[in-house]
Amino acid sequence: MNTQEKTTLARQLNQGSVAPETVGAIAVALAQSLRELHEKGSVFGNLTPDTIEIEDGAVTLLAGARQDGLNPYSSPEQAQGGAVDARSDIYSLGAILYEIVSGRPPVAWENGSPDPDELRRAILEEEPRPLPNASPSMERLVRRCLAKDPLRRWQRIGAVLIELKLAGAAARHARQAPEWKGMVASLGFQLDALERRAAAHQAAHETGAAQLRQSVSALEAAADEQRAHAVSVAESIEAVRSSLSKLENLVHAHGRAILAVEAAVTQTDEVMEHVVEAFDQMHRSMVEHGEAKAFVVSNNGN
Repeated sequence: MNTQEKTTLARQLNQGSVAPETVGAIAVALAQSLRELHEKGSVFGNLTPDTIEIEDGAVTLLAGARQDGLNPYSSPEQAQGGAVDARSDIYSLGAILYEIVSGRPPVAWENGSPDPDELRRAILEEEPRPLPNASPSMERLVRRCLAKDPLRRWQRIGAVLIELKLAGAAARHARQAPEWKGMVASLGFQLDALERRAAAHQAAHETGAAQLRQSVSALEAAADEQRAHAVSVAESIEAVRSSLSKLENLVHAHGRAILAVEAAVTQTDEVMEHVVEAFDQMHRSMVEHGEAKAFVVSNNGN
């Protein structure tokens, strides 16, 4: 690549200055930059020609130039508002390579900017047109990057980089012996097999993760049920305690009532005893008084 001044890929595309012989070099440099990012556990997330800086043959990803929102390079999962991973970057890379080769992104309009809903529909439903003047290997590579289903794309950017280098080698040695072409094709088939196994592992991982999430949800539901049961038991225990407390108060009240009755009985007995004594005293008094009168009468008779 003969570029000396610092510029962005978007400016080069607008100026029509991306030479056909530099396409492979730009593609490899982009894939290498993404591989370095993915190996650190990061995802770029919004790769567009405006976020790619080119200077002296080197490619730099401009994280500060990223813009939120849907664009023609957004992956289907981004268009649906889903989670973004390395395969989203691979889709965006495929869209950029498509534009480098064809002069337009895989979803584009002749005049003006598309309505966001129309852009989302196109990303999710429309298949890009065949690449003009592209080698079969480049066509195949870009098509696989642009697969709507993430599981049907390249699963690792490292695999895309290998495929790009194989495509470049095949182009450089297209006129060499047939056995060279066969070796390149064999390597491509082996890479396909590895990618299929990687996709299968990815699918199994996602299935296992979904099952684990279901198990966790079931455990959380059981825990909630146990907590609710514990609360119910605690409330029942508290109700029993309250009933016992009321019963104890009632027993105490009954005890006090019994004591009061006993005291009243005792007082009644004492009163009755005094009444009896009073009657007895009165009776004795009357008897004595009667005898005295009898004595007086008897004496008067004499």
